[in-house]
Formats: sequence, C-alpha cells, structure tokens
Amino acid sequence: MTTADLAVLSANVGNTLRILCRDGESLVVKVILVSEEEGDVIYDLVSSSVPSRYQTIDPHPAYRLSFGEIESVSLD
Repeated sequence: MTTADLAVLSANVGNTLRILCRDGESLVVKVILVSEEEGDVIYDLVSSSVPSRYQTIDPHPAYRLSFGEIESVSLD
C-alpha cells in the first residue's frame, strides 16, 4: 500500500472503496475507520472475491485489515 492509497482510505471514511489484498482477494468495503496509529482499517464488507471467508451468524459484522495486507485501494 502506498501513501496515496492511505490518503484515499482516510479521505473516504463512510464511503465505498475497492481494496485489492496482497493474497489476491478483491474487496468492496464501506470504510468505518482508518487508524494510522494501529496500521489498520475497519470496514463493513459489501462484497468479496472469496465470500466463504466471511460466513458468519452476525448480520452486520465489521472487519479489520492491516495496512500490510493491502496491495492497492481504488474508488469503486
């Protein structure tokens, strides 16, 4: 993830973005929180290229992704 990606994340809290992960997973997320101090982003999942990772009982879970897991960020 670049500093430009971090700027896009930070500027779009509350908005929907596409995140490409280093493992190849593609996510569409609604950004809840970006923590430079913790080095992570908290998000609501809109969709994933690997939906089986997110099967849960909770109908509205929030997820965490560390900056190190992010390959790139783009506006959806």
